[in-house]
Amino acid sequence: MLFYLSLLALIIILAVLVKNKKVLLLISLVILIAVYTFRSVNVGWDTKAYVDMFMESPKTDISSTYIEPGWLYLNKAIFFISPTKTFFFFVVGSLSLCLAFFVFYKTSKSLGTSIILFFMFCYYTRLMNTQRNDLAVCICMLSFYLTYKKKYIPAIIVNLVAITIHKSAFVFLLFIIASLFIKKFTFKTLFLFIAITLLVFILFDPIFSFLTRFMYSGYADRPGETETGALRFFVVYLLLFAAVIVMDKNKILAFSFITNRTEEMRLDTMLYCAMCFSLFFQLLSLKNAMISRFSNYFFAFFPIVIANSIYNIKRSRNLVVKTFVPAAIYGVLFIWMIINLKFAEGGFGKDNVIPYTIDSLEKAIIWASY
Repeated sequence: MLFYLSLLALIIILAVLVKNKKVLLLISLVILIAVYTFRSVNVGWDTKAYVDMFMESPKTDISSTYIEPGWLYLNKAIFFISPTKTFFFFVVGSLSLCLAFFVFYKTSKSLGTSIILFFMFCYYTRLMNTQRNDLAVCICMLSFYLTYKKKYIPAIIVNLVAITIHKSAFVFLLFIIASLFIKKFTFKTLFLFIAITLLVFILFDPIFSFLTRFMYSGYADRPGETETGALRFFVVYLLLFAAVIVMDKNKILAFSFITNRTEEMRLDTMLYCAMCFSLFFQLLSLKNAMISRFSNYFFAFFPIVIANSIYNIKRSRNLVVKTFVPAAIYGVLFIWMIINLKFAEGGFGKDNVIPYTIDSLEKAIIWASY
């Protein structure tokens, strides 16, 4: 635990002291990629399984495995260059973090705050566990940015690439389609999301039964997937969303009267919608835990929208909103981080990343010297 708290402290210090965004981006990436790369196979519940899959990839045929082709051929390519798990970690970690931080750099008004939130949300430590799913999430973040720039064909192509890594990424196509119709996020939009969410939640069983006839049928009856999702995730997501609405209330009200949509308004609308999508799937996961993986594709944007909201209210005259709400967010997230790192999953942490260990310090130093 102390290791991750020290890493968080280092990130906060960098965010405060380094004013140049490019320098902050580079230093943060170097540190986080290095920590990701040189860990042992015992850091992360699924890490050993992914390493075993990587080592077996040269003799694995696409027709004989359930793994998506994009992930399999990525493994084969990495193995061809260097058949070491250290290089495997380096490539997967670099791809995931560079994609996520690129989108932070392009869309966040406070890069440092987004990086801090990214860590406090335990997204970084989750990358050490569910590597395949979270690489797909990070690829979809690039698809989000392309959609924001109205480059729809490239956005769809990038999303299709993500699907070849983890098929759950198909859900992001729904978001791209929705962005074509939702021109601005108003309270009417919010109420529509709430109505649709409650309706689907009430009619969940027949809808889920129908959809799993065509996809994810193998997951529908798998032990563990049929359990209900964690209520604490939905509650925390809902509280954070409510905090954003409080901070951005005046902006959302103003959207109703704006006819000429600016780029900032388009970005804000997409970010608010991403939060709504995340809440939608997280609530449905209370019916079936499998659905929580869909929520991850939209939860990834919380560090951006929250950072932007905190940045915007710095000019607010309302001292309660200006000081209390951001402080409450950081307080909730710090407790959230501690719970997920240490006390979840029977005391092993949600992603089993404690203690952080280096597999072989000597090998790490030799590898880094090349």
